[in-house]
Amino acid sequence: MVWILDNGQPALRFSLGGEWESRFQDLSPDLQRAVSDSFPPSLPWDSLSPEQRHDLADLCDQKHAAFISQDFLASVFSLRRHLNSQLEEAASGGNDAKIVVLRNVIDLVSSLEACISTEGTGSASSGRWPWGEYETKLLRELAAAAEKFWKLYDPADATTAPTNQNIVEWLEARGVAGRNANVMATILRADNLPTGPRK
Repeated sequence: MVWILDNGQPALRFSLGGEWESRFQDLSPDLQRAVSDSFPPSLPWDSLSPEQRHDLADLCDQKHAAFISQDFLASVFSLRRHLNSQLEEAASGGNDAKIVVLRNVIDLVSSLEACISTEGTGSASSGRWPWGEYETKLLRELAAAAEKFWKLYDPADATTAPTNQNIVEWLEARGVAGRNANVMATILRADNLPTGPRK
């Protein structure tokens, strides 16, 4: 299937065809720039297998695709659930390196989900959710956290719920004080969500 990208660029996976096993330094300058612009810094080209490079290029293309199939949507949601279960296994096994990589991939998949789920609907801030015209920095951060972490929550599947710790860390990285970040994560937490690991 040919994808028309909304950023006007050719699909990365087609541009990179035949280059999946190449080292980054052996790519043309245009391809190096395309990879650098598309791949997250936490997942450099040379640290990935050819299959991972292809899959990540495909995800990057999907993020900017003008047309997205229902099958693709379902596979992205399924992928995030699978990655979350792998993250829990890595955490229980104490594999710190794997935890870091999985969190980076989960963040990428979550941002892709956010792009997909808001396509054509606008962002939360455009509707001034839920307090009308009144806004503060912390209200904007609360809305951003709700959009990022809870938009795709499925009450029938507890594994789709983020942990308070993930939300707190994300908010703190955005400059929210620890106490406020903890309160905001608690406010956003789904009612009747069981405590403990997501299973």
